Amino acid sequence: TPKRYAYKDLDEANADFVGVRQTLPLKNAKLECDINRFAIKTLLFSIPAEKYDDPILFPWGMETLTNFLIGAIEHEEKHAADILKIKNG
Repeated sequence: TPKRYAYKDLDEANADFVGVRQTLPLKNAKLECDINRFAIKTLLFSIPAEKYDDPILFPWGMETLTNFLIGAIEHEEKHAADILKIKNG
């Protein structure tokens, strides 16, 4: 894994993600969000449901797909107003 993407934890990864994206034009950030959602859907379809609780290596460490999805949903809910503002902006 390249050093740039070897984070000590999810908070560090999120801080870097936000910091980098704050410098992007809004259309680029929107496109990246769409690409990430596509990648997550592709990941979901590529892993059999019975393996959702097996650990997967993410840039911030090992995590099950189930826990990743729970965290992703909670994160989107936490930032829903900001996401909608950007999406509709």
